[in-house]
Amino acid sequence: MSANYPTNIFDNFYRSPRENPSYGADFPHDLPYDPGATSSLFELNYFPNKGISLLLFLILFVCCLLFLPRILKKENNKIVNILRIIFFIALSFTFLGPLRVPSILKVNTILGLVKMIGLGLTAASGLIFLIKRKPFEFLKIASLNPFLTYAASLLISIFTLTNITFFWQDLTIILTGFIFFYLGFYFFDWKEGESFIKNIAVLLLVPVTIIFVIFLFRGTGVGIIASLYPRYENFVFSHDLDRGRIFSIIDFEYFLPAVIFLYLISNKKRDYLQKALALLIFTLTTFAVLLVNYRYRFLTFLFGAGGMIGLLKKGKKKIILTMSMLFTTIFCLYLVISIALGRTTLIDRFLLKSYRDDVDSLRRRIVMIGQAWELFTEHPVFGVGVGNYRDNVQVTYERFGGRTYEPYYKILQNVYAYPHNWYLLVLAENGIVGFLILMWLLFSFLKIDLFLYKRLTDKKLLVFLSFALISYCYLFANLFTMMHNSLPMVIIFWACRGMIERIYYEYPKE
Repeated sequence: MSANYPTNIFDNFYRSPRENPSYGADFPHDLPYDPGATSSLFELNYFPNKGISLLLFLILFVCCLLFLPRILKKENNKIVNILRIIFFIALSFTFLGPLRVPSILKVNTILGLVKMIGLGLTAASGLIFLIKRKPFEFLKIASLNPFLTYAASLLISIFTLTNITFFWQDLTIILTGFIFFYLGFYFFDWKEGESFIKNIAVLLLVPVTIIFVIFLFRGTGVGIIASLYPRYENFVFSHDLDRGRIFSIIDFEYFLPAVIFLYLISNKKRDYLQKALALLIFTLTTFAVLLVNYRYRFLTFLFGAGGMIGLLKKGKKKIILTMSMLFTTIFCLYLVISIALGRTTLIDRFLLKSYRDDVDSLRRRIVMIGQAWELFTEHPVFGVGVGNYRDNVQVTYERFGGRTYEPYYKILQNVYAYPHNWYLLVLAENGIVGFLILMWLLFSFLKIDLFLYKRLTDKKLLVFLSFALISYCYLFANLFTMMHNSLPMVIIFWACRGMIERIYYEYPKE
């Protein structure tokens, strides 16, 4: 890669020479990067590593090895149901991400607890498979060939990578997703699946409440964030407040299909209390999405809610009318409040009225897109290896004195570590081979979804659509941002795909 990048287009950017990758070298040592929601399975003390906590964990692990097989033989169905409930409860809390939680095992966040539960459930289900003498049921999934090929394509990176640390960091995120893909397939149940969707719809009130508190009482909101989330999230949050945005640590806009599901189910059951709750959650969530003032979050919100309503097979007109009127009222109220307070609106952001926050931000992304494409053209077959985009390309600021990052981006290290487009990143890191394999896998998912959409009806159709739309929100948002390395969303995406695989597996093909 040549060092003379065409800086005449965006002269406030330049790139360091390819022969001297330095990602991470320019970051201040007094502010260690806390990976938070993007960390791997064993970072940030998610796993006990010393003292009494480690001893208790080892004792618990040994007890499971000794006694679980006997218990499973006697009460297999009851145990599976218990494990299934645990899985769905853990999955419901995944989107709370780096929310702190006290634990004797020194699990720092809810996400850490979810990951430990995932490992435990994987081990338990493996034992159940062996005892039931059905250890290879997972090998019957419809998308097995593209899935295994995709997993194998990631390992090709060991022959092309330049930084093993970055490779391992990104690979562990993907492997965690694979674990929940397996668990979603093994533990899916229609009843618990419906409960899971309702749970996450109600849990949206947690991030929504925090956002309203921050908007109405900034000092109190800052204190809440400082007490609930790790140091890294606090820095990002404070910076966004200065830019007229409210940084949403929880990616709640991906779960609007769950709110629509809650509303539709309440209509079928004539449950007016649940219907009122669904409308309240929709109203508050819509307002919160507008208040955070992020363009991609708003677009993802529209994609998920619009897709869920648009794909309904009956009763579509009534819900479109209801939700459209509600959304229009909320949006107008949001504009009035924002203008009265002199606050930047989403309309301003889409019209690129602020050079620093909108125009400059867009130019940075264009530069990163160009760099990702150039990196792909230089390594077109197998790419530079998983996680190694950041070891070969970086965007820096001249106006801060040469090879250094803007101060804020020294905190948010991963902003320039990825080109804000997962598909371009795959081209750069895995080459055309990895990209085509990923497209094959996504096409197999789409094929399964079309099959189920044509055949499922009533409540089962709504459950399936909820899982499918949440997973497609993830794929949609990855066109604009970096959800591929946000572990909560990676877990949710792969778990949803695993549960859809189970629905397809159980569907009577005859």
